Amino acid sequence: MLDVQEKLENMGGYRRISLYLSETGTNTSDLERIRRFDTAWTNIVKSGGLGIGTGGFASLYGYEFREYPHNVFLEVVLELGVLGFAVLMGLVAVVLLMMYRRRKMARTSFYIQGLFGLWLYSMFNAMVSGDIASNEALWVFGGLTVLSLLDLGRYPSRTERRAA
Repeated sequence: MLDVQEKLENMGGYRRISLYLSETGTNTSDLERIRRFDTAWTNIVKSGGLGIGTGGFASLYGYEFREYPHNVFLEVVLELGVLGFAVLMGLVAVVLLMMYRRRKMARTSFYIQGLFGLWLYSMFNAMVSGDIASNEALWVFGGLTVLSLLDLGRYPSRTERRAA
């Protein structure tokens, strides 16, 4: 009979996670991401924070098709400059502040909390993959969370309607 360690080693997911954790920073995927982060940061500094224009990251690699640094925040600062980054951070702040202010409302439903959780997941995912456009979940779940929270203040809950 196999012991627990042997059973875990035979599971594909366990093996993948184990390899990833033991080889972090040395595998080709990590090395390419680090190179892209470095390229983005170097060119942010070179542009003086003004940005190099949308799609500019691809031109740094000599490509005409979609290339990106695998971090939406770095991409926004690099391509849209400090002003674009301020707009992005403003959007992030709106979602966080609205959720924080409404956290104790009885009407902050499980669905709104779920939307917020999906938005948080999308935001963390956007820090390691995709470009501005391909991180649509970040924009969609952020917008739905804000719209749902705005809607909370507009309509009374069932309890409030019954009491009236």
